[in-house]
Amino acid sequence: MTEPLRIKLAACEKVVAEKTALLKEKQGVCDEINRKLAILQQGYDSSIQQKTDLTNRKKECEKQLKNAEILIVSLADESVRWANDVK
Repeated sequence: MTEPLRIKLAACEKVVAEKTALLKEKQGVCDEINRKLAILQQGYDSSIQQKTDLTNRKKECEKQLKNAEILIVSLADESVRWANDVK
């Protein structure tokens, strides 16, 4: 009576061992995908930070350009005044 149960138990243990091995293999694949995903996420975050830095730098350059244009116009007016003072 116990022999059929032992055979059934051995068969179940074999199935469990196979499924455990398969699970371990799939977990390895999943770990590799997660590792690659982390690398991609790091690259993405770096790119977003670089974009933000460049956007801020662009705004600063636009502001400096606007100030330079105002200065050029102001100095052009002064140039006329200085030319008249010299005469």
